[in-house]
Amino acid sequence: MIVFDGASPAGVSYGPDVVYSGRESADNVILNRLRAERDPRGWIVVTSDRQLADRCRHLGARIEAPRPFRARLSEGPGAEKPEHPGELDYWLETFGGKDEDPGR
Repeated sequence: MIVFDGASPAGVSYGPDVVYSGRESADNVILNRLRAERDPRGWIVVTSDRQLADRCRHLGARIEAPRPFRARLSEGPGAEKPEHPGELDYWLETFGGKDEDPGR
């Protein structure tokens, strides 16, 4: 699941794994989702926001910085592969500018 701040663009559907936070912050949507999970240890939150990372970690989620996440997406055979052509380009474009590592 990917969570964006704000309202979903009109007339565009990104599928069930893309969530827009509406009037609530994306951080709150993520934190509320983790609180509702029976086992948040199964979640990995990809963020460069240190405060969000700390709060998610406190709830039991694992944290991954964008750079290692992006590298994992780019790995060769045997790695987890995008389901649709162009998906990797979309993720790299979306997360490409944030290389800060939250707390490491």
